[in-house]
Amino acid sequence: MSIEARLESATTEFQKIQKDLTSAVEARQKLDTQLQENEIVEK
Repeated sequence: MSIEARLESATTEFQKIQKDLTSAVEARQKLDTQLQENEIVEK
């Protein structure tokens, strides 16, 4: 496997991980918002 092919493969893998991370961060922010709303309602 050439260096170019390995680099391309690693880049693709990195972009996939980055996309997964972005999704996880967005989900976390959504849950944080819901938690804050729940805490306001409980008061």
